[in-house]
Amino acid sequence: MPAWLLEKLHSQAEGTLPFVGRRPELAMVLASLDRCRSSRHGRAIVVRGEAGIGKSRLVEAVTSAARERGVETHSAQVFDFGQSPGRGPITTLALSLMGADPGATDEQRAAAVRRLLAARGGSIDQSIFLSDIVEAPLEPELAALEQAMDATTRQRGRTLALSQLIEWASQRCPRLLIVEDVHWADTDELARLGEIAAVVANCPILLIMTTRPEGDPINATWRARARGCPVTTIDLAPLAQDEAEELAAFYPELPRETIHACIERAEGYPLFLDQLLRAANAGSESLPGSVRTLVLARADRLPDLDHRALQAAAVLGQELWLDALRHTVEEPQYDPAPLVEHGFIRTDGARLQFAHALFRDAVYESILKSQRRELHRNAARWFARRDLPLYADHLAAAQDEGAASAYADAARVEQQALRFERALGLAQKAAALAHEPVLLHETSTLLGELLLQLGRTHDALTAYRESLDFAVDPPGRGRAWLGIASALRVMDRHEEALDALDRAETHWRDSADAHVRAQLYTLRGNLLFPLGRLSACLEAHEQAHRYALEANSSYEIARALGGLGDAYYQRGQMITARQQFARCVQEARSHNLAGVLLANLPMLAISEIYYGTPNAGREHLKEALDLATRIGDVRSELLIYLCYCEGYLIQAQYDDARRCATRGIDLAKQLGARRFLAECTGVLACAALALGQREESLRLAQESVQIGRETGMSYCGPVLLSLVARATERPSERAAALEEGEALLAAGCVSHSYFNFYMHAIDVSLEQQRWDEARRYARALENYTAAEPMPFTNLLIQRARVLADLGEGREPNGTRAALEALRSECIRMNARAALRAIDAALDEPAAA
Repeated sequence: MPAWLLEKLHSQAEGTLPFVGRRPELAMVLASLDRCRSSRHGRAIVVRGEAGIGKSRLVEAVTSAARERGVETHSAQVFDFGQSPGRGPITTLALSLMGADPGATDEQRAAAVRRLLAARGGSIDQSIFLSDIVEAPLEPELAALEQAMDATTRQRGRTLALSQLIEWASQRCPRLLIVEDVHWADTDELARLGEIAAVVANCPILLIMTTRPEGDPINATWRARARGCPVTTIDLAPLAQDEAEELAAFYPELPRETIHACIERAEGYPLFLDQLLRAANAGSESLPGSVRTLVLARADRLPDLDHRALQAAAVLGQELWLDALRHTVEEPQYDPAPLVEHGFIRTDGARLQFAHALFRDAVYESILKSQRRELHRNAARWFARRDLPLYADHLAAAQDEGAASAYADAARVEQQALRFERALGLAQKAAALAHEPVLLHETSTLLGELLLQLGRTHDALTAYRESLDFAVDPPGRGRAWLGIASALRVMDRHEEALDALDRAETHWRDSADAHVRAQLYTLRGNLLFPLGRLSACLEAHEQAHRYALEANSSYEIARALGGLGDAYYQRGQMITARQQFARCVQEARSHNLAGVLLANLPMLAISEIYYGTPNAGREHLKEALDLATRIGDVRSELLIYLCYCEGYLIQAQYDDARRCATRGIDLAKQLGARRFLAECTGVLACAALALGQREESLRLAQESVQIGRETGMSYCGPVLLSLVARATERPSERAAALEEGEALLAAGCVSHSYFNFYMHAIDVSLEQQRWDEARRYARALENYTAAEPMPFTNLLIQRARVLADLGEGREPNGTRAALEALRSECIRMNARAALRAIDAALDEPAAA
């Protein structure tokens, strides 16, 4: 049932009338508020009713009573038109909780975040996400971290930061959060309100939302997002007869029959009744049939300038700025006092708001279409350099041909600010208004980019294919094919992606600039890498680097250097790979390219380990893990743990290897990445074998091979097979595993598969006293690394030969010295897993 608070009769100076009627509803809400304060558990209340039924009046009465109880209140409103993105309901609530005004400047917003975090001892992550929520600018280093995050991570971070903000605020004192007119909220705003409700459930906070019945968004889906927050809906019915008469009592000068006629005509709608009583009190002899008729009749009595200003205000939206009104009405000194005095507008100075949405609707709908379009054009000119989304909205309302381009421009700005959901909405508006092929192509390409950034790969592919259909020239078709190739790569459809890339290059021919060519060749190299086309992969990344330098693009230079590192890593040229990864990391650090830095730090770390400098590798991994955790990049975190595993196994830190592998398995399952699940299981098998758990090791090794066969054996299959060979006690199984592993290597595998397979094959041959086989595997490893011998593999090769000679009884002069030298090298490189056999050989003479 409805409740309401009557405003002043004629102007702000007359004050606000006392709250009348709706006392049961008010008591219900206040009882809920008192329970929230005493139990420190909150709830949500939905006040639902038709326009003009008194929703806002009830909320105002609750607000007044809450303040008397020492409850801090925070209000926001959703508008159907004219709401700047930076003044949306979530941003407004967050700013209010931080003690800042919705109209705060960028610097004031940033200062509010700094004050809050200084008081609460917040983290860098919280600084990033709180700044995102209130749209405050970030320092370059923090902006780089945010840039490296994917859309899911950013949204998860925003949700957590908003939850923490609400919890922090509720620890100081109970709160009342109010969001009016949620029937106009968009999907993202509703989702955030659901998340707020979920937090409120465990805080001394009452959340009140108002909505109209038509389009009420507080449905089962919303309640599910609220995750158990109690939700009470109060449906406001028309005023009862006695409540209507209570309101009419504030007009004692009116005849009784006039009051009864007004009450009967209003049918219990307090806004309509109030307007009828005002009209009668002003001398009107007839009773209009609607609020709209009443509002327009009062508007028609305004002087011409004020009437035009009222129309301009309606064009600007329910909430507006005085400067914008003056510009739109083309009167730089206009004073809106008459609009306030006649009850059309409320004001707190520079900011104006219609007293009721129905007032704005009535005025707006009465404006001639031609006049309305002209006013929207005037408004658009005001927002052109201030608020691109509103600029586009006004152009669209003016039916201006530039609206589609304006929406596309606004979407690009939001995309640069990493607000991809908002950018997508603007891009969709641009696409809906676009008619010319060039603009249709541009908007489709933009949609493809945004959908890809949001992880909606299949939708992105569809958008890029539409972009191809709309393209009017070769460069346009080239851009579309490049987008198609990018989407196909994410879907692991590498051969199709290469074909799309070929088509892109064909269409571009000589028209592509150096920056585009750097992108093309980097993508080509990244596609060739998993296909094992080593020479072509290296050539592509070399070309990418050349064009990146020509374009003088730090981002493309860093990507190309990382690509070169990958290409040399793939070829087993670890020294050159290490150099390229180091250059890439340096470039990424210099230009705050957090995403590139994260992608290449683990690769630099593993190349340091193979190079024989494990301490440097561990420092790189520590930095990478911290960065991955901040950014929320689960895949990078998994790869980092695998690199840790490699180092720990070489260093004989088997418990640490198990810990990292177990964490890696959890992450691999989370990602559905069974290729990495096989690799992590192989690490557990290796650790179990080293700890003397042969049966468990064999079980794990066989399990890892089974997973590897499902996902493709070229990635780490040879290593997994070599673990089976080491763990099994059956000669036939051992021989079959080693034979299959060698066959896979001959067909082409990732470089670390060669290193680890030959390492395990050498050890199993030494254990089985197959001295010639140990030498053969050492020779194969030597041949593989001949282009760039490196300390770790040289150690494995020399160790195999010395131990094989000793095993056969060959003890030429200097054998003991060779063992001592090998031992020293193992200790220097912290390759302690290789020490056991060396120490056993050194102890033999003493034991004899």
